[in-house]
Amino acid sequence: MSSFAASGLYVPTWIDILDTTQMAIDLDLETHKLALYTDTETPDFSTETVYSSTNEVSDAGGANYVAKGAAITTTAVSESPTGTIMWDAADVSWTPVTFTAHGGKIHAAALTEELIVGITFGADYTATAGTFTVTWNALGILTIDCVP
Repeated sequence: MSSFAASGLYVPTWIDILDTTQMAIDLDLETHKLALYTDTETPDFSTETVYSSTNEVSDAGGANYVAKGAAITTTAVSESPTGTIMWDAADVSWTPVTFTAHGGKIHAAALTEELIVGITFGADYTATAGTFTVTWNALGILTIDCVP
């Protein structure tokens, strides 16, 4: 069983966005990054606050995956479907790369690397001198139901 077994929001960051700290994480920015991790990573959504390279994948085939990951582009925040807030973006790819990843963490690269979202892939996925693509769900990177 892998350690990177759940997806979630990093609670300390979201508290700082919503409380008097009013951390300015603009989800429309094109500077947030997706870093990929092995199955030995164990996210702690209650205490982790910033990006760490511990258990991050490394590209055995070259330098096409670099520490801290790749930028998330074509970002959009919208009401979709009705009564929800959805954050979406273009899929993220690396090519050619050689590594195995089990999940990823999105962090606010323009600030001090605050963690926003952790995503498990549910299994190990491997690229060997090929393309590794993270394809977002039809409901985006995250969807918050505001009208349960």
